[in-house]
Amino acid sequence: MGDLVDGEFDIIRTPREDEGLEARCALVILIDCSLSMDGEPLAQVNAGLKTLFGELQQDPLAARRCEAAVLSFGQTVETELDFTVVSKLPQAPQLSARGNTPMGEAILSAIDMVQTKKQVYKAEGRSYYRPWIFMLTDGMPTDEHNVPQATRMVHEGERDRKFMFFAVGCMEADMDRLKDIASPSRPPLYLQGSRFAEMFEWLSRSMVTVSSSNPGDQKQLPPVGWGTVSA
Repeated sequence: MGDLVDGEFDIIRTPREDEGLEARCALVILIDCSLSMDGEPLAQVNAGLKTLFGELQQDPLAARRCEAAVLSFGQTVETELDFTVVSKLPQAPQLSARGNTPMGEAILSAIDMVQTKKQVYKAEGRSYYRPWIFMLTDGMPTDEHNVPQATRMVHEGERDRKFMFFAVGCMEADMDRLKDIASPSRPPLYLQGSRFAEMFEWLSRSMVTVSSSNPGDQKQLPPVGWGTVSA
């Protein structure tokens, strides 16, 4: 899976950089909380989020550098966790299922959060790693009017190296639709079976790898054993 992560460990230096400030790695997690995720799938997601943040807190550097947010999209888009440095996170949010799948709005909200956070970093004089947006869904968008803009912004953001967008489909996800939305350079992944725990463990190990990287590093992310690339 090296093609998904090749050369991604650049650090953005800000004007008037304050070297006394810790670099930040912003991560926005988008979780489909539509009714089709109710029951065991969402229970595994909640357990996975707890594992993710618990493992990041055990790594001193990642805990200081990783700043995470969680958005849910089911009927409405909700900020379950606004950007919080992992070392200061009291507990993982607990998600519940509701309604349909406003995926386009969720993607646009995540991109807006990332853009706003980067402006904060620049104003602080803080360097930062290229932000991550990581989305999990078991369906397809129900807000089609938002999808063209979301798709355009994902493609432009990836092309211009503003952020990295990972799309993961599970169960009955429309992988063809996700393939349209995701950047051609980073195709969506399909979660094999119920390997939610492995997916969140991979995300944790990846954040540890990124947060410990320096400019010019050639580190590789862990292999994606839990998913397959959409053809």
